[in-house]
Amino acid sequence: MKTTLKVLAVLFTVITISSCGSKGVDQATKDAIAKFDTDWAAMMTSANAFTTTLQAAIDKMTADHAAMAEATAGLTETQMATLKPDMDVCMKTETDANAMMAEASQAILDWTAAGGEWAAWKTEVADGKVKQDDATTKLGEWNTKLADANTAITRWNDSWMAMNDAHMAAEANAAALMEGMNKGGGKPTKDDDKNDDGKLDVKGDQNDNKLDVKKKDDGKRLDVGTKP
Repeated sequence: MKTTLKVLAVLFTVITISSCGSKGVDQATKDAIAKFDTDWAAMMTSANAFTTTLQAAIDKMTADHAAMAEATAGLTETQMATLKPDMDVCMKTETDANAMMAEASQAILDWTAAGGEWAAWKTEVADGKVKQDDATTKLGEWNTKLADANTAITRWNDSWMAMNDAHMAAEANAAALMEGMNKGGGKPTKDDDKNDDGKLDVKGDQNDNKLDVKKKDDGKRLDVGTKP
């Protein structure tokens, strides 16, 4: 009887040790989990930094475009047609940037929720509730999510840089055109100074041979002469 009890005790010990030895994951998996923690946090930092930068750019665009609308309020239809291609680029950039902002913001919400799921799963691994094979499979799935997230952030960055370059070029060109219009250049605006007879005062370019049309001092007749 005593011999039987000793045998049973030995068997129980062996089974217990064997069971404990197969519980949990190996060190390589633990290291991979720790690395994922670091990489996921870096991804979230990049995503938040991108949306912060993009929102600031959108706010500036909105203000700039409002100022542009005010500045062009007095232009003629012909002048507005000249500016339209550049203004269309500017407005499209603002629209596309807002759409990108909405997409990125939603993605961050999704990734934040996923981060909570990751934390819960990681706790189960630490408690030895996840088998090695299952942990390896699950970790592969998480790394795929991380890769997809980083790809999305890179795509947003690249798209924004291209859009912003086009926007800045269009904005600069529109500003140059408007400066030329404001200086005259043979393109009077609705708000240009008028003669007392209600007609626009039109002057040609300084270096050409066009006629220079000016009011005489008596305000009654036009002095028409060839430029020197």
